[in-house]
Amino acid sequence: MLAQFVPQLVLQDPEGARSLVQAMGSLPLALTLMGKYLASSTFTGHLWPLRAALAQLHETQEHLRINILSASGESWTNLVGNASLSLYAVIAICDQQLSLLAYAALYALAVFPPKPQSFSEEAALAMSQQPREILDTLQDAGLLEYWGPSRYSLHQTVADYVRARAKSQWHNSDQTAL
Repeated sequence: MLAQFVPQLVLQDPEGARSLVQAMGSLPLALTLMGKYLASSTFTGHLWPLRAALAQLHETQEHLRINILSASGESWTNLVGNASLSLYAVIAICDQQLSLLAYAALYALAVFPPKPQSFSEEAALAMSQQPREILDTLQDAGLLEYWGPSRYSLHQTVADYVRARAKSQWHNSDQTAL
């Protein structure tokens, strides 16, 4: 599945590809997100891009683990039981590449019911208050799914991650204000 997005990288480093796929638990959503991330990002400075992505995945997992352990609310701790930490790490890696406008749109779209439900492009544009290009950015990143003519959907895990991150940021900014 990873080879659908980055065939040259998989051919260059099959062992690195296997390690990366194993680290993500072979989860289709994680593979899709990582594949799109690798296809769009520039790992040209790395001799072994897949191994660099694996290191980034492990680093992000550790960062999430620390956030979960130090979380005083339920936003992050509830996530652990719902899906793999590696999947949330891949979502975080993709999320970190978004512009502020794209992240704001993703956050706004998280109010819609997740898959298998869908929402119209018109509703997405109205809710996000962003131009159509921002929806394209989210779709290119794999965080927003095209669901038919002028319809979109968010994967449940992506929606859960976005909501938990937003609650965590709100909680942290609330604590800072005290």
